Amino acid sequence: MQRLIPRSFPFNGDLLKRMPVSMFYENEEYAIAIQTAGGDSGISKVFDSLLNI
Repeated sequence: MQRLIPRSFPFNGDLLKRMPVSMFYENEEYAIAIQTAGGDSGISKVFDSLLNI
C-alpha cells in the first residue's frame, strides 16, 4: 500500500492541485484502498494510473 501514497510535493509541479491520496480501510482479514476519480471523466485515468503501480 506504500506505493499508493505520493512521495513528492508539489504533485506534478502544481501547488494548487490536491494530492491524490487514497482512503485506506482494513480489518483482520482485508485491507483496501479507495482512490477518488474526480467524476465520471476521471475514472479511466485513475484506473490506468493504478494499473501502472
